[in-house]
Amino acid sequence: MTTRNQKLTEKALKEMVEGNSLAEEEIVPTNEEDDKIPKLREKITELEEIFEAVNNEIEWEKREDTSRSRNYTEQNEILQEYTTLNNDFQKRLDENYMTDEREIGEKRPILESPCAENSKRKEEKTEKKKKKKDQ
Repeated sequence: MTTRNQKLTEKALKEMVEGNSLAEEEIVPTNEEDDKIPKLREKITELEEIFEAVNNEIEWEKREDTSRSRNYTEQNEILQEYTTLNNDFQKRLDENYMTDEREIGEKRPILESPCAENSKRKEEKTEKKKKKKDQ
């Protein structure tokens, strides 16, 4: 199947050959495929650019996914540590509640506050120091 344009180009080539004294065997007929080669090359380069861009996006997505999974594992570890600490605290509370012999309303001594005697002694010492300084 030759097209009209192809016939014309072959005819023009034959005329040129006759004028230039070339043999018909040396004539290479032009095809539509020859015209498509530059277009195909452009499309291939365009596809390569698109592939590189998509490939870069995929790499970034993979990196983001790995960072997300790392964050989830870190959060999971923190949550597990918190729950174990909380469970241990609950166990100790339950044990203390079971062993506590005091009844509701009974006064409990505050162990962290200093004794009244200790604070009076400190006040006396500071007063003595002030008197010595004044003298």
